[in-house]
Amino acid sequence: MPHVSGESLRDRLEREQQLAITSAISIAREVADALSSAHEMGIVHRDIKPENILLRGNHALVADFGIALAVQQAGGARMTQTGLSLGTPQYMSPEQAMGERNIGPRSDIYSLGAVTYEMLTGDPPFSGHTVQAIVAKVMTERPTPPTTVRDTVPRNVEHAVLIALAKVPADRFATASEFAAALIADRSAEETRAVSHPLRQTPASARRSSVIAWAAAGIASIVAAGGWLRPQKTVDPVTRLTAALPPGQELLPQWRGYSVALSSDGTRLAYVGQGPTSNSTQLWVRPLDALEATAVPNTVGASTVRWVPEGGSLFFSSAQTGDGGGAVSLDGSNATRTRGSYDADVGSSGRVYAPGQGVITRQMPGGVIDTVARIEGM
Repeated sequence: MPHVSGESLRDRLEREQQLAITSAISIAREVADALSSAHEMGIVHRDIKPENILLRGNHALVADFGIALAVQQAGGARMTQTGLSLGTPQYMSPEQAMGERNIGPRSDIYSLGAVTYEMLTGDPPFSGHTVQAIVAKVMTERPTPPTTVRDTVPRNVEHAVLIALAKVPADRFATASEFAAALIADRSAEETRAVSHPLRQTPASARRSSVIAWAAAGIASIVAAGGWLRPQKTVDPVTRLTAALPPGQELLPQWRGYSVALSSDGTRLAYVGQGPTSNSTQLWVRPLDALEATAVPNTVGASTVRWVPEGGSLFFSSAQTGDGGGAVSLDGSNATRTRGSYDADVGSSGRVYAPGQGVITRQMPGGVIDTVARIEGM
């Protein structure tokens, strides 16, 4: 390699923390140009990070293609067959973090998006105290928009960076050149109008504008008061997440009801997955800040799952065993099998309600069953 007289991007970030927006865009575009050349030759870098970007004067050079060389020559197909996760966690793409066998150019685009994000905000998109914590965030969380941290970041730049950081490779830019072009795309006409200088006004036109402004303000106040007095609709929050599950812990196809359930505090995912034998099922629970799921004992045969309202146990139904299902603590203790209908549901304190022949029965956690309602014609 030629000697580069200068410093790495990491050295500059440690000194300045956040770069001028024009400098960040310029460096990102030059790295994108270098990656375009490598990708055209079929080379994926796999370790784009500030340490591997060298700055000479006002120009950026991409260095250290060591991992790319190792994968292509030393390891070949065998290296990726084992699912090795190669790279630096803060800048790894989700597919690279999971050790997928086929890593393409869009993985480098993700890494460059992460580097650009750090140049603009001062921190990588995801960080944590351990490698596992960082990888879990890469797999499950969305990055905070750069304008939340630095409101001077142009909207088109923020949009380009967030596209580059998409979880799914197909949602990112197809080429590094597209990312580079998006960083300097013209702003919308609305943004251009917002920063343009107003036309000069004559005293008469200024007075007319003042009257119009006061009238508009009065109307706006009336409308705002009406909206404030009118009952507001409550919109339930929507939780979206991506869960990457290791082999043997995947979700199984849904037969009926709910095969996935999120805890009320949004921290744990319960789902129906592979059982102890090839043709069986059982419940699994995975904290959203962890990579591994844990099988719940005494739930073999489960086909649906719901959280008991208190959140410390699960209720499941079983289409395979035909015994209705049951309620169970997360560690497999306090397991109570329900008798009767597969269409049972669970209420507070683990009470199970089920329709029967013209009645609705209630089974208490201890197993006692009583009738809570009789329905004519049922």
